[in-house]
Amino acid sequence: MKRYFRSFVSLDPAKLKKQLSKVSYEQRIAILQLHDRSSGEWTPVKKAAFRGHTEILTALLTSLEEEDRMIVIGDCETPLHWASEEGHTETVTAILDCLTPEQQLKLFSTRDNCGGTAILWASQRGHTETVQSILNYLSPQQQLQLISAQNKYCKTPIQLAFRERHADTEGLLRECQLRAEYALNAKK
Repeated sequence: MKRYFRSFVSLDPAKLKKQLSKVSYEQRIAILQLHDRSSGEWTPVKKAAFRGHTEILTALLTSLEEEDRMIVIGDCETPLHWASEEGHTETVTAILDCLTPEQQLKLFSTRDNCGGTAILWASQRGHTETVQSILNYLSPQQQLQLISAQNKYCKTPIQLAFRERHADTEGLLRECQLRAEYALNAKK
């Protein structure tokens, strides 16, 4: 199974789908959960997300049943975190489009060891389009919760964007916060 791992990120999506179809479903899940020791314990899904290989990532995720996709996404530092940190907006959208709304919400709230969510990672790096893409999947109430969520250092996405001098990202987050608060107050 290890030989499959190294070739995943260099394959074109059509060849990858063909290669994955040759193994049993259980083997496919096991392969996608393999960690490559040479790349810091990354699974094929995390590596594809970090590198922005959207078509490869989509092929990997869609080779599994919807309910099994979270198994290979994992917890803590997820592929959504890595794609967000690198500003791979198309990859972020592809990950989210492969999941159910319930799985998306779980992924949005997944935190790394320092309490960081994917939107915190994107905000700190100033990836405004990626932040906007994530927010587009949420209701006003969910947006407000995500924007005000703090990491273990008590920093919100707005504070991190401000600290790192990412004015566009900070502005987007503040505008979204105001719109969400307005929408919630209008319902009362």
